[in-house]
Amino acid sequence: MYNIIIILSGLIMLGCQSAPTVSQNQFTPFELRKIIERGIQTVDLSPSKSDWPNLKYKDLKPFSFKSDNLKIAILGDTGCRLIENQFGAKYQDCPNPKEWPYAKAVATITKETYDFAIHTGDYHYREKCTDAVLCPQLTKSLGYGWPAWWDDFYGPSQALFEKSPLLFVRGNHEDCNRAYSGWGPLSSSNKKFQDRCHEIEPYQWIEMGDLVLINFDDSAFIDREELKTGDREKWVQQLKQLEMRLAELKNKKEIWFIAHKPVVGFMPDKSTAEPIEIKKNLYSVMKEVGLLSRIDFLLAGHLHSQQLMNSADLPLQIVVGATGTALEPFGRKIMNEKLTTTTENKYSFSYAVFERTGFKRWHWQFKDLDGVTQLDCKVNEGKANCELLN
Repeated sequence: MYNIIIILSGLIMLGCQSAPTVSQNQFTPFELRKIIERGIQTVDLSPSKSDWPNLKYKDLKPFSFKSDNLKIAILGDTGCRLIENQFGAKYQDCPNPKEWPYAKAVATITKETYDFAIHTGDYHYREKCTDAVLCPQLTKSLGYGWPAWWDDFYGPSQALFEKSPLLFVRGNHEDCNRAYSGWGPLSSSNKKFQDRCHEIEPYQWIEMGDLVLINFDDSAFIDREELKTGDREKWVQQLKQLEMRLAELKNKKEIWFIAHKPVVGFMPDKSTAEPIEIKKNLYSVMKEVGLLSRIDFLLAGHLHSQQLMNSADLPLQIVVGATGTALEPFGRKIMNEKLTTTTENKYSFSYAVFERTGFKRWHWQFKDLDGVTQLDCKVNEGKANCELLN
């Protein structure tokens, strides 16, 4: 019905400021299982008389996964985008499954066979919409409360929760200035809803045999302007501690650094759609502390596309950030020495399935929402041999 609708912010102010009617705190009780450093934590959620559900954290269970033949589903940036700011407004048509296909993504992903899933962050996008005529057609909930969280993530993710445990990465949409109030049960720190917000939550060191997954919170990292001295020092301290711990391993483990914001990446130019490299703030800090040489693979979201970067000065980096929110397409599939992507148009939504075939060896498949493989990669010792399909 609607594509992404761009409206000048000045025009928005002419409309009525009323918001759509929001849903109530009524749902069938459910549980989710999350992967944290100490094992698998089960969380029960049930309706309450307050604005937020009741939470109950159950007994922790140890990992039962075998790292030598692990299979992981990966998704990211899944919410329905409704924002207004000084640059205008961007509205995604939430009821239209073609425009916001997260429910279809969940249905397709859960047909796959895998041990657990990783969500690379940004679960909540229904922030603001004030057009009195249009907004009620696009969503029944807005803001950072439970109704919008339910509609954007907890509700349509029910089959994901039933299928397997998930490793939840904190996105910038879940930072202290935005939708942190609904992050609690997804946090590795077992927080309550509306709990005290910490700018940076402790990283999680998740060890499974010869495999280490580091879930690092870079949701507050500044990536669109120059880093100030104080901010840089803060992140140097955080990452240096991690580098020292990794140095003790002496390359005996396969190391994955998982965070929401990527170390490097590309955005499409607004006029030509040609790839433009993002600011390399995180790359600069990680290189300064010597961390990049300790890592085998980088996994992120944040950029609303699928990206694979296979460069000499960087561990293999994958971006999976195209599983529901409005995309940032490049106009074509690309495979060159800097970038491989299948995000060619605004409907190129995707997810990934990674199967481990040995130490630092993987079979990576990037799929569309019909489950059809678009990019197939054989990975060995830091190199990816990929084929674009379909």
